[in-house]
Amino acid sequence: MEGNHEYKIAESKIRAQEMDIKLNRANQYPVISLNGAAGYRNGYQPEIDDMVLNGQAGITLSAPIFNGSKARNSVKLSTLQLKQTEQGLETVKNTYIRDVNQVFADVDAANAHLVNVETQIKQANAANRIATSRYANGTGTHVDILNAISNVQRAMLAKANYQYQLCIAHIELARVTGAAYY
Repeated sequence: MEGNHEYKIAESKIRAQEMDIKLNRANQYPVISLNGAAGYRNGYQPEIDDMVLNGQAGITLSAPIFNGSKARNSVKLSTLQLKQTEQGLETVKNTYIRDVNQVFADVDAANAHLVNVETQIKQANAANRIATSRYANGTGTHVDILNAISNVQRAMLAKANYQYQLCIAHIELARVTGAAYY
């Protein structure tokens, strides 16, 4: 399941929601920030062309006194969104399991049909040999041979269709699991 792209996206959304909760909790606390700058500027009169070293430094304290329970509500909202995202992850897991089970059912059905088609091909070839023998002995018609050949071709076409469905099922399995399919 780790190769599934939808699963990866859902997990990254959960991590983002967890970080959002941490950020919203941090907004409830006071903030101390330091800032500073350094550089050069023009000098003073009369030596205005001389560059002089310039700098500044500062400290800021910001403490939330009253915010109308905005931070608390933000944490609650983020927590609810995290629960929703986790439910989305469960949906992705269930969809993954359903898709994989469907692919395996398709593979089993295609394999069962291939076994039946092989029997049909053998029977159609035997019928073709009988129709050819009957025509050679004068008891069959040209139409009998054409029908027998058509039945052989229909059975071979059905075999090709089931082989195609089997390939499509394997490609779908690779898509669902996130595996590279070449």
